[in-house]
Parts: sequence; C-alpha cells; structure tokens
Amino acid sequence: MAGLVDLLPLFGLIFAVLGTIYTGVCTPTEAASIGCIGALILAAANRKLNWPNLRSTLLRTVQTNCMVFAIVVGSSIFAAVLAYLQVPQMLASSVTVLPISRWLVIMMMMFVILIMGCFFDPSSIICVTTPIFVPAVKALGFDTVWYGILLMMNSEIATLTPPVGLNLFILMKMVDRTKISSSDIVIGCAIFVGFHIINMALVIAFPQLALWLPTLMRGAG
Repeated sequence: MAGLVDLLPLFGLIFAVLGTIYTGVCTPTEAASIGCIGALILAAANRKLNWPNLRSTLLRTVQTNCMVFAIVVGSSIFAAVLAYLQVPQMLASSVTVLPISRWLVIMMMMFVILIMGCFFDPSSIICVTTPIFVPAVKALGFDTVWYGILLMMNSEIATLTPPVGLNLFILMKMVDRTKISSSDIVIGCAIFVGFHIINMALVIAFPQLALWLPTLMRGAG
C-alpha cells in the first residue's frame, strides 16, 4: 500500500498530461511541457534533482532528438523520392485490383512491419512504411486512424523482438547478467509479444475497439 501511495504523484502527472490533451485544453507540445515541469518537481521532491542527473537527462534528450531528426530528414528524402517515382500511387492502384481480400492485404502489411521490427526501431519503421502503406490503406477504404493505431501497436512489438529491441537492451542493463542471460530475457518477453499480437488481431477483427475513443473525440470537437 505504501508503494502505491508513493506512485500517486506519478499517476497524477500522467493524468495531467493525457487529460489536458484529451480535453482539448492543451496541444501535445504544451502537455509535454507540463510533463517536463512535473517531472522536475517530482525529482526535487524526491531529492534527486541534482546537476549529474540533470546533465545526464539533457545529454540523453539531445542524443534522442538528434536521432529522431536524422530519421525524419532521411524519411523525408525517401518519401520525396517515392513521390517523384509515383510508387505510392502505383502501389495503391495495384493493391485495389488484387484478387484477394483487403483484410488479407492489411494482415500482410502488419506481417511486413512485424519482420521489420526485428531490425529497426519504431521511429524508422513508421517513417519508412507510412509513405508506402498509407495510400494503399486509403485505396482499400480503411480508416487511417485505425491503421495508425495498428501501426503503433505493431511498432511496440519492435521494442521486444531480437536482435534490435530497445526494451531488451534496457532490461539487459538493469538485471544481473551473471544470473540472467540474454536468452532468458528474450524468452521472458515472448509472452508479451504474444499478447501484443492477440491485441492486434482483436483490433483488426473489431475496429471499434480502437475507434470508439477517436470517434468520441471527433464528436466532442
């Protein structure tokens, strides 16, 4: 119970960030600033707001932003080349005339993204596949918000699949490597990968599981 009480400020901060976004009070960027200020307050309250921690956080922030911007620049060039070659348009027109179910096409897309997740991080997967897959998704008559949610769910699996899984590397740094091997971590994460895949299958079978909240927000807007 004491541990749960200690987590209440963190839960409050999470609800403050997400709540301001979903109620329309703040944009995601403004809500992020609230989260940043709240994190600093929590760190100060726990007496962990010192220069070494702040310096380490700022360095990781710069590294992450540099990586993201490099991916965005590369993907923008990639998207421009695809647009110039009219690859998305050709793919969209080709997909619509295939003699197979459109649901099978979506599952094939998800399978491709799942395989890519073994070798790329989520940001790279999103930037590379979006210019190619989204026109095909629109041509098949699917909701792009629904596809985006599927893409995010699939990208989350990329953080758990070897050999390039961000969460796997984090876990390897946190555990005692003399007692727990890398293979133990991978095997332990397999059940979570299975649950992610089951969740994706449910969202594909019942799209309203993913669309009811966005639909509610559209109505409120």
